[in-house]
Amino acid sequence: MRLAPIVLFVYNRPRHTLQTLEALSKNELANESTLYVYADGAKDHASVEDVEAIAEIESIVKSRAWCKEIVFVKREKNIGLAENISGGVTEIVNRYGKVIVLEDDIVTSPGFLKYMNDGLTTYEHDERVMQVSAFMFPVKESLPATFFTCLNLCWGWGTWKRSWQHFVKDEKSLINKFATQEDRKRFNLDNSYDFFSQLWFNYTGRIKTWAVKWYASMFFMNGLALHPNKSLIRNIGLDNTGTNSTPNEFYEVNGSNPNVEVNRVEIEQSVIGTEAIKSYYRLSESAKKAKPNKLFKVVKGLSIFYKLPLFILELYKKRELIIYSKKRLTIKGAFISPLSTFHFDDARDINFGKGCYVGEFTTVWVINNSKEVRNSCLIVGDNTYIGEQNNIRASGGKISIGKNCLISQQVSIIAANHEYKKEDLIRNQPWSRVNNFVSIGDDVWVGCGVQILAGVTIGNGAVVAAGSVVTKDVDPYTIVAGVPAKKVNSR
Repeated sequence: MRLAPIVLFVYNRPRHTLQTLEALSKNELANESTLYVYADGAKDHASVEDVEAIAEIESIVKSRAWCKEIVFVKREKNIGLAENISGGVTEIVNRYGKVIVLEDDIVTSPGFLKYMNDGLTTYEHDERVMQVSAFMFPVKESLPATFFTCLNLCWGWGTWKRSWQHFVKDEKSLINKFATQEDRKRFNLDNSYDFFSQLWFNYTGRIKTWAVKWYASMFFMNGLALHPNKSLIRNIGLDNTGTNSTPNEFYEVNGSNPNVEVNRVEIEQSVIGTEAIKSYYRLSESAKKAKPNKLFKVVKGLSIFYKLPLFILELYKKRELIIYSKKRLTIKGAFISPLSTFHFDDARDINFGKGCYVGEFTTVWVINNSKEVRNSCLIVGDNTYIGEQNNIRASGGKISIGKNCLISQQVSIIAANHEYKKEDLIRNQPWSRVNNFVSIGDDVWVGCGVQILAGVTIGNGAVVAAGSVVTKDVDPYTIVAGVPAKKVNSR
């Protein structure tokens, strides 16, 4: 059996790295294996402690013959964990055809390398098998010694060049492949865990990870990963010392399982294994929700001084004040960010075409004057992009946006004004029924920070420059700019 090379990714955690190397060296195949260590460089303006820690890791790696052969690859600058892993895996797997992957906080059992090499050899030519995983949750269910699921648990794993060639780094292209809500549901393991939001957060830049992209790449290839019934690794890095290393007791396993024998099994998704993982994820999410939120504690403390009404605290406790926990809109064929907020009293008043996109922290209001007077709706045509942090208020009026439009960031579209009669407070008065609409045609580009007021029609193909305030109609294929917006050119 030709052994797979091992690649270990490290940065600035010498204590973790030492434990990982010590455990790896105790594997029965360590003295026959080649180990590549990819060390990320120091960040700009890194602290003295970080620079010293990075240097200490190099000393630790070179201090002993942890494996038969050790190759130390030192990055000249910091490229981040995700780039270090994706680049390093690509280099090694393209050279050798297969690879075993570890990070600096993965303590392996003595049988880890044998299990990994047996798995990589047994299923080397089975195209649907795209990964061998060594981690498994401490589920209560009795599982077969090895089994397949679509999920790629990536704490101690291996793959082949034939599989890794399908790895897609571009989050947007992966997101665009989710054509239906059913696709997202399957990707989220019947909504037991929100993997799709991880993908989305990568796209928006909120996080930078690689594993969810690999999972999505496998998902769209209908790929499977092999798992052991008991974990062969233990993650010692869930201690806030590294990237994406928040403490979580639900990922704590013994990891000392000495060996798992790899016998060939039928290549199909295991029902019992998949359901066990789903149940474990649901248990984990339920436990999170049961724990008091830190911010709620702060709000509760502030109430002593600011005398916040009790119902505000209760609303917060129920997560009703969290922006992404308002009513969630599910629209077939459109992508609605989990961090967008929709306020509506009837989902039938909202209509998005296929291929639409709504970015994070965009807020949409579609509230009617009353149950009797239903005069609010939002209609968006096919393939229209609505960016981040927009304010779309169709309450009291109608907003229609055509096909293939580009609505940039921080745009406000207001369909109706309040009445402002002297006899009553403005805030208590209903929306005006005069000019209570905004109509935007097809192929319109609305720049960043634009304000579009009630009663405006913007014709097909028009361009509204950033920062403009639109108070009057815009003719088709004209370019307008300024406050108030005026024609400056034509397309």
